[in-house]
Amino acid sequence: MKLLFLKPIVAGMVLSESTATLIADLTIGHTAMDRFRDLLFAIASEHRGVDLSAHRRPGASATLWEEMRKLQVARNRALHKGEDVDLADAELAVKIAASLIEEIFPTLVDKVGLHTHERFVVCDDYHGP
Repeated sequence: MKLLFLKPIVAGMVLSESTATLIADLTIGHTAMDRFRDLLFAIASEHRGVDLSAHRRPGASATLWEEMRKLQVARNRALHKGEDVDLADAELAVKIAASLIEEIFPTLVDKVGLHTHERFVVCDDYHGP
């Protein structure tokens, strides 16, 4: 979320090109997801028309953010305590990544007047009808 959405958007909001990356890095430098949550939600909702506080993957009972927080806890236990990762958590991580890349990312890119090619190449060229 930080690198795919927040960093490019924050960098794009800074008028000075020479300091944009520095300010974006400082803004998202915290590792805890909740520290940049409000900024991410506000930017996505107010400027891009995406409500990340309510977005759910198709068939999911929890919001995407709630699912990501759950996985962050599992990730931290695996990395910092050496605990095993549950297969269900690994499968959920793949589903969340797919939702971010296939649903949320294209929507945000479209809202800023861009589009994608080959799923991950962002383009601003007009290709005609």
